[in-house]
Amino acid sequence: MNLECIRFFFIRKKMIFIGVALFVLTAVLALIFSYRQVIIEVDNQKVQYAYNGNKTVAEVLKANQITVKEEDIVKPARNEVLKDGSVINIDRAIPVRIFVEGEYREIYTTQKEVAKILEDANVVIEDHDIVKPALYASVNRGDNIHVTRVDEKFDTTEIVIKYEKIVKENNSLEEGQFKIVQKGVDGLKTIVEKATYHDGVEFNREVVDEKTLDPVDEIKEVGKRAKLVANRSSTNTPVKGRTITIEATGYCSCHKCCGPYDGSTTASGISPAEGRTVAASKNYSFGTKVYIPYFSNTFVVEDRGGAIQGNRIDIYFSSHQEALRFGRRTLEATIVN
Repeated sequence: MNLECIRFFFIRKKMIFIGVALFVLTAVLALIFSYRQVIIEVDNQKVQYAYNGNKTVAEVLKANQITVKEEDIVKPARNEVLKDGSVINIDRAIPVRIFVEGEYREIYTTQKEVAKILEDANVVIEDHDIVKPALYASVNRGDNIHVTRVDEKFDTTEIVIKYEKIVKENNSLEEGQFKIVQKGVDGLKTIVEKATYHDGVEFNREVVDEKTLDPVDEIKEVGKRAKLVANRSSTNTPVKGRTITIEATGYCSCHKCCGPYDGSTTASGISPAEGRTVAASKNYSFGTKVYIPYFSNTFVVEDRGGAIQGNRIDIYFSSHQEALRFGRRTLEATIVN
């Protein structure tokens, strides 16, 4: 073997060695630069995990046999590729039961505050609703949240207070006569109650307003004076006054004579009486005394009539038969001074 061959052999061997060394060095460097180390924070623990190459969060969790629910919050996102030194944080969702509107709902949530848990569960809280624990309290795994729906309704009750009837004696009225001095009016008591309902069931009731309109008593005056009976057979008695000729007719308290009006009370407000009451036009004021010689009696104007005009006078009788018997007559009368 000559010198050139020996030199070529050593040069080739050296090149092979250098090539292998470069390959090994490249592999080592690749291994060094592809090395990853991450930290997993879960369940109040920190887990360190090292690996080579590129992996997503989901792959790292699977490699460490860490399962997560859909409701759990994982940061970074599960499909994100991790870098060396990354920290994976897992916020576990806890089960919470919510009792509302007669039923239980179980949800998994990462929220800790009652108000936010209810918001996630789409439970709307009204002003008067009762929430236990309180809205700003914190809950733990397995806790219950109880929502009581509260409604308020106002009920109004009206109670009629009957008026009393008071009877007084009046010596200016004859026996059997009466006069309504004051009409009776019923009173009214109004009570307003507030009813509170918990989940549709009445829980409390209280009076929030009460008003009373007092009744007005009826005051009735009845006559005590002895009744005057006209003496039609007696002789005429001279009376001072203006003498006139009247068209006199008889009437009584029945509906045939008085029509739709109440015949038990005259237009002047007192009850009529035979031998005293006559109805005249507005030419003669109430209380005007009229002496009629035919009856030898002085009457008093106490009533009106729709058809009575001029010197026509209706004379009151206690029965319809007597009024018909008297009929219509032209008589002399004296308007007493």
